[in-house]
Amino acid sequence: MEQRRVPDGPLPGVITAGPFYKDGGRVFWDVHNADRAVAIHLRDDQYTELIVEVDDPAATISLINGQAHHEHA
Repeated sequence: MEQRRVPDGPLPGVITAGPFYKDGGRVFWDVHNADRAVAIHLRDDQYTELIVEVDDPAATISLINGQAHHEHA
C-alpha cells in the first residue's frame, strides 16, 4: 500500500465523490478540498486507488505508512 498527497481532483474546487477510471483502474474519490486529500493505492480490491480528504494529510500518511511498515517487518 502506497500513500501520497493528491494535488487536485478531477474538478478542482468541486466536491468529487464516487468511482472514476484512471489508467485502466477503478479509483474511488471523496474529496472537496484537494489540499487535504491523500491517495492510497490498493491491492486485491475492486478499486486500485482510494482518494479521500482528511484533516491532516501528513499525519495520515505517516500513520498509514507506519502501520504498513509494521505489518511487513
